[in-house]
Amino acid sequence: MNSGDNLIEEIGIKDIIFSLIMILSAIVITNRWLSRFGESDPLIILASAILVGALGAMILSADLRLRRIERLVESGDRSLRSSIQDVEDTMDQKLNAAIQNINNRLGEISKRIYR
Repeated sequence: MNSGDNLIEEIGIKDIIFSLIMILSAIVITNRWLSRFGESDPLIILASAILVGALGAMILSADLRLRRIERLVESGDRSLRSSIQDVEDTMDQKLNAAIQNINNRLGEISKRIYR
């Protein structure tokens, strides 16, 4: 039941309500349109409701996929930032060590010059 609640939270109540409104409006529009030409066929009304429901489900599925891809990109971005920070810290340590080494050698050279 926890995964079902999670799916509803991920999709959003608002999106589900909009999908239901799409289906109900398809039923009403199809029924009214067909009743103008005489007796309406329930099979056509059901088919139009299924068609609109499938369209709504497809839109919600695409939205879910886009949200998942966005989360993956964001987590990759965080990992990349962390890796860049680690490389930057390592380079700082190496440069500081090299600068210290150069300063020591310059000190030795200047001591030799003044002797």
